[in-house]
Amino acid sequence: MATGLIVGESLFGVLFAGIVAATNSDAPMALVSENAWAVPIGILVFAAAIAWLYSKTVSDARSAPAVPEDHVIPPHEITPR
Repeated sequence: MATGLIVGESLFGVLFAGIVAATNSDAPMALVSENAWAVPIGILVFAAAIAWLYSKTVSDARSAPAVPEDHVIPPHEITPR
């Protein structure tokens, strides 16, 4: 899997270099122009997304049914494949 990620990143680099050369722009895929508030707002949005995902995961874990004791396999009975 790591090899695929490395190759994919390399292919994207080649594609991006072609886009930069074709558009003659150093940021051809920029969604917004440079703004002093872009980085702080981006950090806040990222932190809020992480906090929401964490709270949702904790909430889902608390509401999940417990595994009954008779369904738990003792570690000494687990056989590797």
